[in-house]
Amino acid sequence: MFGSTPNAPGAVHIEADDFTCSLTHSEHSDTLDANCPLGGMAAAAAAAAIALEAALPKIEEASGCAVSSQPRPSPGPPARVDLRELFPGLVADAPQFERLDIVSGGAIANGFLHTLLWLGNARGEFRVIERERADHTNLNRYNQLRASQDGELKIDVLSAASRDDFSITGVEALFVDETRYLLRPLAPVVAVGADNVRARWWVQEEWPDSLLIGATDNTSAVLTTHRPGEPCAGCAHPDPLPALADDEFIPTISLISFWGGFMQALASMSEQHPSRRVTVYPFAVGGSHWWHAADLPNGARCAITCQASARKAA
Repeated sequence: MFGSTPNAPGAVHIEADDFTCSLTHSEHSDTLDANCPLGGMAAAAAAAAIALEAALPKIEEASGCAVSSQPRPSPGPPARVDLRELFPGLVADAPQFERLDIVSGGAIANGFLHTLLWLGNARGEFRVIERERADHTNLNRYNQLRASQDGELKIDVLSAASRDDFSITGVEALFVDETRYLLRPLAPVVAVGADNVRARWWVQEEWPDSLLIGATDNTSAVLTTHRPGEPCAGCAHPDPLPALADDEFIPTISLISFWGGFMQALASMSEQHPSRRVTVYPFAVGGSHWWHAADLPNGARCAITCQASARKAA
């Protein structure tokens, strides 16, 4: 039930404003009142976790897999999100980018661009570096992808969302050590959603003014932010992931991937802070410890031996 809709027994009531949302069993809720969609997007992600919890018995029945008996956190209700706690200095002003590069056109990039596209006054030139094609297995978590676009290049899917003053172009390429010289110079701001940890290092070695790295695992989404002279992508992600076999894939679910790109957008709309790591647990929003944020320390073990890694933590 959204806003001030009359109560129904057992319903989850959803309220949202520019930056916050709450999901409760309250009998009375206020009218939705917001000029910025960010609080509503957080509400949708929080509601999705609750809906999944309700669907688990049907998923068990269809899959033949029983839910683990291990205790797990609650998605709520009640649940409350205040995006300004995660990103101090978050403002409702839509970001203006002269140029921004996105490395990987996957689920995180979809979440990032989807968020910015909902901000009517967002402006910029966005270049997506990706060589793969979309397929039907991507539909659950690629916000911009439609079933009719199965088999299209991911860069073409994303470019189709361009509008006046919000230009999305694509480069059909994989950002690797052997090709990055062809893709120089990178934009002042770069958002990375690549699973390949080494790609994060190679982008970092181009030393953009601002680097936003989104990553996910089965239960959490992580954002790390980096600026020259501060702890870098090699400090935050010092170990490569093990190689996948040809028949293996990384399991993901829509709201986890969405948070990865959503946080990139939020970071781009916030006051600049020292390099940080922000982690959210989208299935645990009903608890008090569903997120964590901290500055990255100097002196960390670094995969590319950056300047900050040579300094001892204060």
